[in-house]
Amino acid sequence: MPNHYVTKTTVGICVIAFLLTACSAAMKSLPVVSVYSSSQCYESDKKIRKMEGMTGLLSFVGKRSANILGAKPVSVTEINFETHNVYLVAMGMQPTVGYSVVVAGETAKLDGDTLILPVEFKTPREGSMQAQMQTSPCVVISLPKASYKRVLVSDLML
Repeated sequence: MPNHYVTKTTVGICVIAFLLTACSAAMKSLPVVSVYSSSQCYESDKKIRKMEGMTGLLSFVGKRSANILGAKPVSVTEINFETHNVYLVAMGMQPTVGYSVVVAGETAKLDGDTLILPVEFKTPREGSMQAQMQTSPCVVISLPKASYKRVLVSDLML
């Protein structure tokens, strides 16, 4: 006489194990490193842009830091573009200080063919006083290459 309790328990455990495996396969994590951030990136529009090569990255960073009075040259860690992708996430022109783009986690999530970057757009607290000076906040991040077709940050998609 078969033990139905053991059979049902075994089937239940197998189903749970399958679901956990399927969920973990669908949502993979990739480590994210902040390469550069600034409140003055001189990007007029809110955007995500893939950076092409170390020369392009150094040129972007150099041009942004060259316009800051008394600024020391910014050094950027060497990135292997064969194994890593680098993205600029810009907030566009803002009317005051107090806006920022921040990396809000250590990992990006890969959900199917969509990469979800852990980047947030911060705004000044409502009612707070801010200097009336245009800013253009951005962050540049690096992460290992993976198979995806879209990059998503908040309401932006590349």
